[in-house]
Amino acid sequence: MVRNPWQRLVSVYREKCEQEDKSYTCKLDFGKNCSQPKGVKITFERFLQCVIDRMMREETEYFGHVETSYRRCGVCDYPYRYVVLMENMENELEYIFKQAGLTDPVRVMHTMRTKTIRPIEKTNQHVSYIDYWKQVPSQMIEKIRFLYRYELQLYDYPETPFIIQL
Repeated sequence: MVRNPWQRLVSVYREKCEQEDKSYTCKLDFGKNCSQPKGVKITFERFLQCVIDRMMREETEYFGHVETSYRRCGVCDYPYRYVVLMENMENELEYIFKQAGLTDPVRVMHTMRTKTIRPIEKTNQHVSYIDYWKQVPSQMIEKIRFLYRYELQLYDYPETPFIIQL
C-alpha cells in the first residue's frame, strides 16, 4: 500500500510531532542534528529539513513512514500482484478482497480504518494537508519533490503538494 508522499509527510508530522500532551518531543529519530530543545515545538518546515537531511545521507537504515515506497517495499525487486494506492483504497481493496473470497469486504475495510485512525486525526479533521505546505519555501518543496521523484512518477502522484487529486 502506498500513499501520496505530500500527504504522507504531513500525516507523519501530525502523528509524531504534534502531540496532544504538548511535550513537543518529535517521536522520530533524526539524530542529534535535528533534536529540539525540550518544550519547543518542531515546525513542519524544520521537520521537512530533518527528513531531507536524513534522506540525503542515503543511509540504508529503514526510516519508517517517511521512507520512499520503492526503498521500503522493494517495488522493483518483487513481483507484486497488487499495489494499492491509499487514495483509492476502498475500491482497490474491495476488488482484492473479492478475489480472495471475502464475502463482506466493505465491513472489513471499515473495521480496519476505525481501529487504525490516530487520535490526532480525530481531533483535527478540519485541517487540510495543503495548509501545512503553504508556508514551506519553494526550494524545500523542490528538494522533497526530488527525493520522492520515483514515487511521484511510478504512482502518478502530483509534482507539487498544491494539486488535489480526486
